[in-house]
Amino acid sequence: MSTDYGMSWTQITGISTTNTWTSVASDSTGKNLVATTDATVVYFSNNYGSTWSSYSIISSAWVSSAVSSTGLNMYVVSSTGVVYASFNSGSTWAKLSNVPVWNYKAIACDSTGQYLTLVAYSGPVLKSSDSGTTWYAQNIVFSTTNDFGEFYYSWNWGSLSGLAMGIIIALGVGSCVCCCCVIALIAVCFCGACRAGVKIVG
Repeated sequence: MSTDYGMSWTQITGISTTNTWTSVASDSTGKNLVATTDATVVYFSNNYGSTWSSYSIISSAWVSSAVSSTGLNMYVVSSTGVVYASFNSGSTWAKLSNVPVWNYKAIACDSTGQYLTLVAYSGPVLKSSDSGTTWYAQNIVFSTTNDFGEFYYSWNWGSLSGLAMGIIIALGVGSCVCCCCVIALIAVCFCGACRAGVKIVG
């Protein structure tokens, strides 16, 4: 750990050095921390990392963690879709029971710990506005082609009818090729198709 903004580092003792660490998260002061491993163990500290306590209950590896700015709310997620939360800085933990099962890769929360986001490999982006009690899916699906942040918005299939309608109208009035394209694009935007199939590369 470092107490001088990374200028110098001290190895933490009292915890396993054979684990493969997968994430670490901190509150706004650095006092309350949580770290996850691929060995099913979660470590948390309430004294700036000087000493650590461990928590382990599932058989799959943890992949990501998040902490509110006060350090009260802590969240950890496994790749098999299990999410655990602590609302007392790690003293007790409980499974969030209403989380859809996906092969998750990351979890994040806002400063209050109330608003959460979950992202999955080849799956949806899930949001919660009540500290993980209920969840709803966003209209975003990550690509299966790679693991470098490429994803697609889901297609709005109803807008395809707008595209077809625009082309038919343009051809029906006997417009030139350029005019056909303009009329078709106007119909597409009117029906909202300009928001469909948008590809974003991170």
